[in-house]
Amino acid sequence: MKHLILLLLTIISSGLTAQNDYRDGYFIKMDGDTVHCMLNYVDDQTNSQMIQAVKPGDDSTTYLPFTIKSYRFKDGKYYISKEVIAEKDTIKVFAEAMVIGKKSLYRYRMNSEFHYLLGNSTGVLREIPYQYKIVQKDGKYYEKESTKHIGFIKAELIDCPEIFATIDKMNKPNANNMARITKEYNDIICGEGSCMVFKRKKNPFRMAIEPMVGRPYYRDLGEEILSSCAIYGAQVAVWLPFSSENFYLKAGYFRVNIESINHITENANIIPIYIEYQYPYEKIIPKIYTGVNCYFNKRWGTTTAVAGAGLLAKIHDNIYLDFDLSTDVCELQWDTRFFLSLIPRLGLYIKIASNNSSQKQN
Repeated sequence: MKHLILLLLTIISSGLTAQNDYRDGYFIKMDGDTVHCMLNYVDDQTNSQMIQAVKPGDDSTTYLPFTIKSYRFKDGKYYISKEVIAEKDTIKVFAEAMVIGKKSLYRYRMNSEFHYLLGNSTGVLREIPYQYKIVQKDGKYYEKESTKHIGFIKAELIDCPEIFATIDKMNKPNANNMARITKEYNDIICGEGSCMVFKRKKNPFRMAIEPMVGRPYYRDLGEEILSSCAIYGAQVAVWLPFSSENFYLKAGYFRVNIESINHITENANIIPIYIEYQYPYEKIIPKIYTGVNCYFNKRWGTTTAVAGAGLLAKIHDNIYLDFDLSTDVCELQWDTRFFLSLIPRLGLYIKIASNNSSQKQN
């Protein structure tokens, strides 16, 4: 059992390496030449720092900001090399173009946050300042939002006071309110339709339901293996496209029959809650996940940390056979034991999605 668990953890750790998800696109060299190629779509944060490109017959090449002017995924996101003043530092990034006009809007992702840039299309851009802090008043703690962004945006759009009332009402800068105010500015100053708006594709709804069965093995305090008749149940996976397109939130319900070494059988309920990463392949999809299992019955209950891996094998359009192996790594308490179980399972993974959601969103 220990050898199998160590193998599982090795699979999971090796699976944490960067993905390869090459898509049609192009990049523009510093001399202005356009090169059509395949671009590696990773996530917003990585795409702001570097891009890997493959031309026909060549190996992959990694480009950093200002080694190329820009790159774009076909019918998708467009990134441009920009120098950015962020607080007191000047950094170089691939900034995602959102609106290009007399005043242009860009964004990049760093430290799991989007940072927005407003200014002229050429030259160094300054990040729109925004922060919040926790303040104490009358013995209670409150979140206090910064208003620096309001003054900054007004200063950038000083020649268009017609939109100041809208800016005054802005909360935290985001893709929707910043794109709206930048477009409105360009429409007023230069005429309607004078700017180019890079519309973001609306993420479709994706989920999957999955009935599963398996044969788990548990340990008792004496390091003996407890036999288990069966585990059965179902779980639901919901797509989380916010940073990377390959993350899913999974939850469900399982029932397990456990027979102890004293031949006493009892039932337990399991509610799993996992974050799962699925590699961007079509027919055979490796997956890794982590999360918690909540065990309970009338007599006892506990929560464990879980790690798992598996393969989804496509058998029909949106139906996959799921080969899954997981372990309850430890109970979530101070005095704990490790590797409490080994749970092989088999499931039928059925995707449910809105129209056109099978297409990748760039």
